[in-house]
Amino acid sequence: MNVKPAADASGLAVLTSLECRRLLEPGGVGRLAVATSNAPAVRPVNFAVENDRIVITISNRGLRLADKKAPEVDAGEGRRGWGLKLMKNLMDEVKFEQTDDGTRISMTKYLKK
Repeated sequence: MNVKPAADASGLAVLTSLECRRLLEPGGVGRLAVATSNAPAVRPVNFAVENDRIVITISNRGLRLADKKAPEVDAGEGRRGWGLKLMKNLMDEVKFEQTDDGTRISMTKYLKK
């Protein structure tokens, strides 16, 4: 029997933690879309479920973070600066790695059983 998940007020399906884990466990590549001034920018996002955690990895080719110090931005002053703040507040671990062609960000969230 196929049970349709409940929907929220906007019509989006509301999945249980167990159903989310079942769908994520095979791992793979997802997509992250970000609005820009011209058009949405879509980037691949790798993810894997490892024992008690999900690890999400995003790579950025180009300017390495080590090559240029990013200015400190107060997220309360406007639209810029929220990405890092959100990552650090929503995830349990955030790691930045320098690669030969850019930067890799690995974000870890521990799963509750």
